[in-house]
Amino acid sequence: MDAVEIQPVTGPFDAVVQLPGSKSYTNRALLVAALAEGGSTITDALASDDTHYMLEALRSLGVTIEERDTHTYVVTVDVTIAVGSDTDGDCVREDEGGTGFLNEMTIAIDGGEPET
Repeated sequence: MDAVEIQPVTGPFDAVVQLPGSKSYTNRALLVAALAEGGSTITDALASDDTHYMLEALRSLGVTIEERDTHTYVVTVDVTIAVGSDTDGDCVREDEGGTGFLNEMTIAIDGGEPET
């Protein structure tokens, strides 16, 4: 195998990174988009049960999400979602066999405590 020399970046650069669909990346992107001001477009998202539940959780918080197709979402925030705001647990769902990320993140946004 030939060696490849990697040159350090010497200034700002503009790049597009294309990653395969991932449950973790998709849910994190949706969450960050919901916390950001304005609108965000998420492409190449993974269509999964966890993605569906994250979409529903964010919608229950008042976030507008347009599903352009099964892998593209436009997230528009018309409300302020503050970490620690209390919505009485409406967005929390026990994750059936998943990683628990959805439950943990919605609890953090909701300002609640996990049920034991």
